[in-house]
Amino acid sequence: MNKISDAQKDPACPVCGGTTRIFYRLQRHACKARRCRSCGYVWIDPPLRGADAEYLDHYQQPAYSECVAVMDTTKYQVHLAHIQESVDLATAPNKRALEIGSSYGHMLDLLAGQGFAVEGIELLHGGVAASRARGLTIHSVPFEEFKAGEPFGLVLSTHVVEHLRDIHGYFRKTSELLAPGGYSILLTPNADATLFKVLRQFWAGATPDEHNLFLSFRAARLLAAQYGFEVVALRTTGRYWSTVRGVLAEGYHVVKARRAKSAAPSSAGTPGQAAHRRPGRRDAIFKLIARIESPFLTVLHRLLARCGRSDELLAVFRKK
Repeated sequence: MNKISDAQKDPACPVCGGTTRIFYRLQRHACKARRCRSCGYVWIDPPLRGADAEYLDHYQQPAYSECVAVMDTTKYQVHLAHIQESVDLATAPNKRALEIGSSYGHMLDLLAGQGFAVEGIELLHGGVAASRARGLTIHSVPFEEFKAGEPFGLVLSTHVVEHLRDIHGYFRKTSELLAPGGYSILLTPNADATLFKVLRQFWAGATPDEHNLFLSFRAARLLAAQYGFEVVALRTTGRYWSTVRGVLAEGYHVVKARRAKSAAPSSAGTPGQAAHRRPGRRDAIFKLIARIESPFLTVLHRLLARCGRSDELLAVFRKK
């Protein structure tokens, strides 16, 4: 019997239809990361948390919600500064802004300070409660089901699209929500990042168990054209993640999955599922690692950002 080549077995790229290859394997999830040979788009096949119930439940787990809760305003100030380097938000066609995945409302507060009437979409119960307690308008519905009363001048997401299972749905929906001339802005891990190509599943941007897809420059341009956007800015910010932490995190996931598999059914959890934990020695070790790495990685990513190979991708699109 003739063997079918990997190129013949691999599915076509969902963005450009090009041929794909296996980029790396996640044995603990019985899935593969595939990379398009043409546009560089990377996605997990089959997607992690493929069932809707599993997908939504993951974001209510203590391990995830506690991680999000400790994020402070400083991080979002940095995000906004990068965005303002690339686009003048005052040129939006109206002062209505929607953030997808608004978390605890830090970015919404900053946009409100820029004169926008803000709304957010968030599934995390803690984030919804905290944001509403400060008077923010938050819609606790899946993004795909959200219906707007009036079009927005700005739709923004920071590190959300990598969590989704359908990149076409994201571009289609943002186009529907925007007024003509409105901006769609996103920040996400960069599929073209040099360290992603070197470290693969050990890259910190790839290690979270909820990251399903990674946009490249070319894939972003193709999707923008397909859904009626013009590209205003497409660049990397120079922001990076700890290289050592990514390696350690993936190693931890693998060991944990093996232990769960060998444990009794009553005590085993879903492979790769994050466990509830409190800050402790491991967090202190990660902070120490970050301090040691920082001087080297800062210089490295300043250089990588010049050629679009740093870790974080910033895309600004304008609806035609």
